Amino acid sequence: MGGLEEFNIEKVVDLNPDVVVTSAHVKDDAVAKLQEQGITVLSLSWNNSFDGVYGYINTIGEVLNKKEEADKIVTSMKDKVSEIQKAIEEKEKPTTYFVVGYGEGGDYTATGNTFLSEVMAMAGADNIAKDATGWAYSIEQVVDKDPQIVICSDKNNAKTTLESLEGYKDLTAVKEGRLYEIDENLFYRQGPRIVDGLTKLVKIIHPDAIK
Repeated sequence: MGGLEEFNIEKVVDLNPDVVVTSAHVKDDAVAKLQEQGITVLSLSWNNSFDGVYGYINTIGEVLNKKEEADKIVTSMKDKVSEIQKAIEEKEKPTTYFVVGYGEGGDYTATGNTFLSEVMAMAGADNIAKDATGWAYSIEQVVDKDPQIVICSDKNNAKTTLESLEGYKDLTAVKEGRLYEIDENLFYRQGPRIVDGLTKLVKIIHPDAIK
């Protein structure tokens, strides 16, 4: 069908769907073209908060006549989050940096106005980039703050690359073996598995808090 932001409208129309669900990443003109073809479009745009994930699930449950199933999923997620919060509420918060991008294209992380930064806070981390906005962040800032923990994707040999990359290789966390890999899809795809992502993050930041 195409990519996240741009897709083949003709192919979607040919499938004659009852409803098309889009995210905030889909452009308004693409939504308008689908609607012009008589297709009902559900646009979900709660993309900057953890509670927004519950909103996604509840809304889709209503649209698909699966409200009871959606309620069960949301309740289960909230129960797990509550357990995690209780387990770490008395823990100290280590300074943490989440590597989203690096290299020639620039350095990027979860700054304070991102969904990922909220998840980090919920996991008991002190995000060193929480005072910044957007996604861009300089390696000079990272080196200056020298976080206790660094987290990166488990894809594309990110950990191996960072261990030898100028700036990153000099971080205390990297030198002392506190550069951890994690499945980025658990955070970038905001669905029921986001609780799994939160759990894995807690196990990195507070390994003795939960089993």
